[in-house]
Amino acid sequence: MLYLGYTMVNGFSLYILQDFIDPPPGSTAADGVATALTISLVFVTVGTAVAGPLVDRYGRHRGFVLASSVLLSVALLVPLGWPTWTGFLVCTALSGLALGLYLGVDLALATLVLPESGDGGRDLGVFHIALTAPQVVAPFVASLAVTTLGGYPALFLIGGAIALLGSVAVLRVRPVVVSERPARGEIA
Repeated sequence: MLYLGYTMVNGFSLYILQDFIDPPPGSTAADGVATALTISLVFVTVGTAVAGPLVDRYGRHRGFVLASSVLLSVALLVPLGWPTWTGFLVCTALSGLALGLYLGVDLALATLVLPESGDGGRDLGVFHIALTAPQVVAPFVASLAVTTLGGYPALFLIGGAIALLGSVAVLRVRPVVVSERPARGEIA
């Protein structure tokens, strides 16, 4: 759900900068997309680098996924109240950070809640489909939001609502206690 909300808005960045938010003077919408994606990549990397070690230390996988969903929802509201280039960049940075927090812990959480049936590979394959399917579905949902549900403001609202639904979905995951790891060089 979180990835769908993120991908809906991120995938429509070019159209957003052509029709809803003006890129900086002297720049094209394509230039703006390149700048925004670069900023997003930096913040995704920071979020992932921060989340991974913190979740290993504190073991609060659900909390990180919940926080990333809420942060993404808030980030996608920024352009509604601040429909400027600067507001778009703030949205981009915050949504990149949210995605990084999510990516830094979600696969670890998925592996912790797998049933011990010996079908881990199959279950991780299903998880991978859940990560990639939003990239296929997002353009259709986004175009529906823009063309029939109220334009770009609807895109941001629906993307944020879908990301927030992702936080509700993770609440259904039972907390998992992560046992102590073996010392370096020790075999578990």
